[in-house]
Amino acid sequence: MSTPRIRREDVKAAVAMDGFEDWKSPLDSTQLDRPAARPSHLEGSGRHAAVMVLLVGGDLDISTEGPELLLIRRGQHLRYHAGQIALPGGRQEPEESLLQTAIRETREEIGVSLSAHDMIGSLRSIYIPPSDFTLTPFVAWLGREPETSLQAGEVDELIRVGLKNLMRKEAHATADVVRDNGETIMAPCYRHQSHVIWGATALVLSELIERLDRLNS
Repeated sequence: MSTPRIRREDVKAAVAMDGFEDWKSPLDSTQLDRPAARPSHLEGSGRHAAVMVLLVGGDLDISTEGPELLLIRRGQHLRYHAGQIALPGGRQEPEESLLQTAIRETREEIGVSLSAHDMIGSLRSIYIPPSDFTLTPFVAWLGREPETSLQAGEVDELIRVGLKNLMRKEAHATADVVRDNGETIMAPCYRHQSHVIWGATALVLSELIERLDRLNS
């Protein structure tokens, strides 16, 4: 059975869906023992970041393949998550809302400017222990073909992948991945061509996909 068409209104309804408070992603590695939120015993308030799940597709009549996701491959010399497949985003600046962070970072990293009309909503925040960040994902739908430019040193590659491709069972896999501390683990992931999408990025995308699956069930 083929996946139903995915339109902007479908994504909006999926993002607004309740019932995900205790949902656990099947893409969360059991080896990482990731806490649901920043542990209270840690000093300070931690750091916050935001990313953009950016979907590109016509508003009126998109192809049966549905919208495409814009992902990035992070620079090889970055301190955290170097070379990994990620969503555009970054650290929250002072006096900035998390939504403003996601929009600013998307513009800086891939050159795409987003308006309030493009925004759909947000997904659950994720705590990332290696960098001590709490990550908040936002979802946007761009009904036009974007002009892009990559931030030198921060982004090595822009990757476009059909959302439906990740929704297919054959996209689910496991792979040996290297953590920031040099440890190699076997982690659940999405595979797209030669790319392995794992960690926080996979968790964010798996939540959106689960929401869309529930919407169509």
